[in-house]
Amino acid sequence: MSDTEIKAVFIVNTRIDNNVGRRVQGLVNTINKFNSDIKVEYASYYESSIPKRIIDLIKILFSKSMIVHIIEPFGPSFIFLPFFRIFRKKIIYQTGDVHYLNAQFIGLKSAKFSTISKLSEKIHYIFSNVFVVGSLGLKEFLVTEMNISSDRILKVNYLGCPDIIGKENANQIEQQNSLTPLIEIDSKISGKFIIAYSGALWIMNTQGKMIPRGWEIPFIIKALRDKGHNDVVALVTGDGPGKDKIEEISQNLGVKDAILMAGNISRELYFSFLKRAHICFVESFDDKTYQMKDPSKISDYVQVDCPFIWSLNKESKLWKDYPLLVKPPDLKNDIYKLNGNYISSIAKLIDLYIADKSFRERCVLSFKELKENFPNWDSISRSVMDIYRSLL
Repeated sequence: MSDTEIKAVFIVNTRIDNNVGRRVQGLVNTINKFNSDIKVEYASYYESSIPKRIIDLIKILFSKSMIVHIIEPFGPSFIFLPFFRIFRKKIIYQTGDVHYLNAQFIGLKSAKFSTISKLSEKIHYIFSNVFVVGSLGLKEFLVTEMNISSDRILKVNYLGCPDIIGKENANQIEQQNSLTPLIEIDSKISGKFIIAYSGALWIMNTQGKMIPRGWEIPFIIKALRDKGHNDVVALVTGDGPGKDKIEEISQNLGVKDAILMAGNISRELYFSFLKRAHICFVESFDDKTYQMKDPSKISDYVQVDCPFIWSLNKESKLWKDYPLLVKPPDLKNDIYKLNGNYISSIAKLIDLYIADKSFRERCVLSFKELKENFPNWDSISRSVMDIYRSLL
């Protein structure tokens, strides 16, 4: 096949500037740069108007493209799936979660959204040749709940893969932005031990409990203060309906002065903030919908060389020697509990990380070894190209 050009088109049903969109950009750029027999291109954009996207989809239908690679299920693209199959095109459906379940999980109760999402995803399940997922939890759901054969589902591991900003740019971004926000933050965190947390601060609806993302941060700070660490601060980036709840918890625990809520900031400034952190935190929920998602923030933490605390789960269970893993919270006994096993375990690790040089060096070394085994754009593009070739 080396003398044959395989043409694939991406239908991107999400914003180009979010985590999924950036991954698509990285994939397209890498495949086109290093492979002569496979060429891919964007064909339809989430940002386009509905009429423009329908015209794009009609063009794809009559084009010579052999593979239609759909990223996320939204938009008018699902209407065209049967016609793509009639025109003998191979369809790859790539998604980060089951969207109607995720909408319920983050508290979006729109009946219209739920109905359209269910219909769209069902049509993708019927007409797609191959499914590409980023997590073992999502693959397990598609097999057990949706009765999709496991040999039609391929996992492409993005976990820890750098953002397309690139490490070189990430190290130079302070030259590209106003330093005023950095100066303001630096004046508050100078000489402090910094814990970083980032994410959309949704309020999660899990097992009947309404829990804001990032609820752990004020409890972690309080537990560390109780251990005598008065020089620890948390830098939180992101916004959402859970922000007020986090601030309320911080106020009630008497640690509001140690939690800096940066809100939504530019991608470049975000990396500048992360570079100041000593350790990062990734939350966990023992919930099947949450376990379907692959935590994209880990890629950001890896990019700035910052070790992170996470939970033992389907993805991390193979990291046998990584010392910064804790059991996920028990929703009955650990949520909002300062002395619960979850917060206590996290605080114990951070306390040890601060106080014990040999443990800190072990964590850093283990993080570096873990980072070396994470995927890069070359390995990801090879995985995707293998899928393309298997379909033809």
